[in-house]
Amino acid sequence: MERYSELSDIKGQVMIPRAELMFVELLSDNEKMMNCLNDCILAAKQENNYGIENYIAERLDAHAKHGWMMRSILKKERA
Repeated sequence: MERYSELSDIKGQVMIPRAELMFVELLSDNEKMMNCLNDCILAAKQENNYGIENYIAERLDAHAKHGWMMRSILKKERA
């Protein structure tokens, strides 16, 4: 588990922050994950691996939706 943690771009949280900070960190981590997935989908396209490409595209869609929901929660002004 240590090696996995060393290689990860997303760091663990040792403290329990307030709710708003949790969402800010989660949104940041979600964006890092989307960047990683974008790199992966490019590699899958280069290898003509359509199954992996489709799977990653679905994950990107899910992360985009989650990001939208988190930004909505963090939005200060309501319409």
